[in-house]
Amino acid sequence: MGGLGRFRLETDLSVTEEIVVAMPNLETLYLMRPVVTHGFLLPDPRGPNLHKKLLPSLRRLYLQDAKAVDDDWEPLVTYLAHQTSGNQAVSLDLFGKGVHVCPEVIEQIEGLVEELVYEPDRDQECPFDRCSLAK
Repeated sequence: MGGLGRFRLETDLSVTEEIVVAMPNLETLYLMRPVVTHGFLLPDPRGPNLHKKLLPSLRRLYLQDAKAVDDDWEPLVTYLAHQTSGNQAVSLDLFGKGVHVCPEVIEQIEGLVEELVYEPDRDQECPFDRCSLAK
């Protein structure tokens, strides 16, 4: 942890709404083996935090060995659009074993974040057979 008010969380546990709401000053979130699914890091649409950012101070998100349900990265794009609304600058590092995101989704992400560091798994083939990663 850095100076006063700057916080970092590194975990391989499932991160729930209740956990992140309790840490509004969190600037760095490092998730190991997260599952990207509908509602990823967003408030419950029926809950009390519906119109809030769960991580209002977030500046950098690390996703190591992330998996997207049905290889659908749209929940990540939706989260980043929500998080960066209001001109909040967020950077994303997406890397690790089994990580592959098609170029059109990478373009969407690049349009939302301040900085993107994307390191695909060179051994992971595109599940849609539309990308060619140099091996």
